[in-house]
Amino acid sequence: MDLLVRLREERGTALVLISHDLPLIADHTDTVTVLDAGRTVESGPTATVFTTPGHAATRALLRTSAGMM
Repeated sequence: MDLLVRLREERGTALVLISHDLPLIADHTDTVTVLDAGRTVESGPTATVFTTPGHAATRALLRTSAGMM
C-alpha cells in the first residue's frame, strides 16, 4: 500500500481499491461504493458511509469488521 500511495501522490493519479478489508479502505480512500450482488447500493464519503450506513448490505458488511461500527 505504501508504494501505491507514493506512486499516486507522485503521479497525481487516482487509486481504485476493490477490497473487503474495511480498515484498509477507511485509511486510504476518500469515497467508497458498496456493492450488493454486483449492484451499487450506497456510495459517498468513506467516513459518512462507514459511520452512518444507509443500506442493510453496508451495515452487514461493517458488522463483519471489528471496530468499524
